[in-house]
Amino acid sequence: MKKILSIAILSLMISFQAKSTIVTINATAANKFSPDSVVIRWGDTIQFGNMSGHRAIEVSSTAWNANGKTAAAGGFNTVSAGNTITNLNIGVHYYVDTHFVATDTMKGRICVLQRIAPLSDCNDLFISEYIRGKRK
Repeated sequence: MKKILSIAILSLMISFQAKSTIVTINATAANKFSPDSVVIRWGDTIQFGNMSGHRAIEVSSTAWNANGKTAAAGGFNTVSAGNTITNLNIGVHYYVDTHFVATDTMKGRICVLQRIAPLSDCNDLFISEYIRGKRK
């Protein structure tokens, strides 16, 4: 029973990993982020593209609203972490370009939602049978 349940949990973890996506945010010639706001699921990856001459740092909502560029404690920074951001916590992450935020053009938001791993009909049936201890 434990072996079967372990296999079921492992298969769910593998299917969870396979559902992660990469979302690209580009810096444009007009000094804007495109798209400037995105919604992702926990575990997805943000890839900042075309960042030559630009840098994205995470800031607080207060700094974002004031066109500030004070980095949020523990926030992401494309200069030190590279242009790929992973493992963002669930919630809203505000980011700015440190060179162009004062013009109110290069800033954006990333909304991270909880990941809900879809179960296939087979996995749903398998788990319900063995967790309740009933086999058909």
